[in-house]
Amino acid sequence: MISIDVEVGTHQSPEALSVDLIRSVLISRLAGDVLGQIELANGRGVVNLEVWSLKELGLTKGGIHQDVYQVGQEQGLDKRPEVGPQLLRQKLVPYGQCWFIAMDPIVDSDGNLSLFIVGHDSMGLWLGTSYGRPANFWKPSALFAFVRSAKPAF
Repeated sequence: MISIDVEVGTHQSPEALSVDLIRSVLISRLAGDVLGQIELANGRGVVNLEVWSLKELGLTKGGIHQDVYQVGQEQGLDKRPEVGPQLLRQKLVPYGQCWFIAMDPIVDSDGNLSLFIVGHDSMGLWLGTSYGRPANFWKPSALFAFVRSAKPAF
């Protein structure tokens, strides 16, 4: 498990966050669609993000979304889409890593349910999407980023 503190609530709108990201992050077209629809924190604060493999969560054979989120919730973990773009804005994704963001799927412009996926590779930092259909099966090695708890606003 990886634990990282992430600042949230830094922008007034998803559009402002997107403009800030475009300067240093590759954003897929569909990720841009989804980014425009997320709800941002009401005021600045810090959340503790925890990245878990499904195996670490106890899903040794993998699982569908419902399984992943149910086990996460039982361990005090929550979904929050804003942390995906914020991880990238703050350059917190280590090189060689690729994480699914725990979030309720959002319909993209192609009509698909989508989740954010963040990564850092030889092309740099990037924000993409992955299918968020309820029946999607995730391997035990899949890494999901959840929010543990909010810290007081500064």
